Amino acid sequence: WPFMPFELHPYHLFPLLVWASLRWDMRIATAVNVVVSVMAAAAWEAGVSPFTSLPALHSFTVIGAVTTLVLAALRSERFLAALREAAVHEAALDAIVTVGTDGRIVELNPAALSLFGVRAPSAIGQEAACLFVPPHLRDQVRKAVAYYSCEGAEGSVTRRIRYQLVRANGEEFPAEVSLTRVRLQGELWFSAFVRDITAERNAELARRESHELLEHKVHERTLELMSANEELKRRDDLLRQAQSLAKLGSYDFDVVTARFQWSEELTRILGRDPATL
Repeated sequence: WPFMPFELHPYHLFPLLVWASLRWDMRIATAVNVVVSVMAAAAWEAGVSPFTSLPALHSFTVIGAVTTLVLAALRSERFLAALREAAVHEAALDAIVTVGTDGRIVELNPAALSLFGVRAPSAIGQEAACLFVPPHLRDQVRKAVAYYSCEGAEGSVTRRIRYQLVRANGEEFPAEVSLTRVRLQGELWFSAFVRDITAERNAELARRESHELLEHKVHERTLELMSANEELKRRDDLLRQAQSLAKLGSYDFDVVTARFQWSEELTRILGRDPATL
């Protein structure tokens, strides 16, 4: 082109189209592609186009448009996917704490800030073990992070475990923790999903206490029934002995069921077999 200090090949503009597609959304990338296409057409009309034929100009326009739209669409899809992931991360009910292999905090979601009572600016960069773990458990957490940071570390880090954690005000609470290990661009990260199970533990303790109280009541009632049965048996023995000494018999008659119940002494006095009565 006459206004250029060097010879410009038409496809030298492709980096501009690729950069616009990857840098901005589809609308701006399309606008850049339209401007380049209009410039190419104007240069052809003015007779200063680097294209040697009209089909070459058309090929450049079509290839540029397809390249721009495809790259812009891919960039938009990745951008939307990142937005969806960020939205899920922000709206998660569980606290999510991301740390590096050195155990220092990289990111916290709003649920984590609320659960531990910390602020993001003061928490980022600090060691998670010192901030969220009671002193007597910190060495255990450091060893676990160091172990799973090694290549080929055996064992699963995705299972849920119950752990004692601590808030910023020093209050300890029971939590259910699930640790995941993710490798991004050659770097290893750990994301801990934390859930406060204080209410669940209190409910479990209340259920256990209620069960123990019920067992205690049943045991007491069982002892009372055994004692009552023994007392009834003792009275029956005394009655039987008294009737035997006095040569007196007795019987009970249930008027509803018409059932007789005879004492042993009465059957002896009548000289009858109890089975026949």
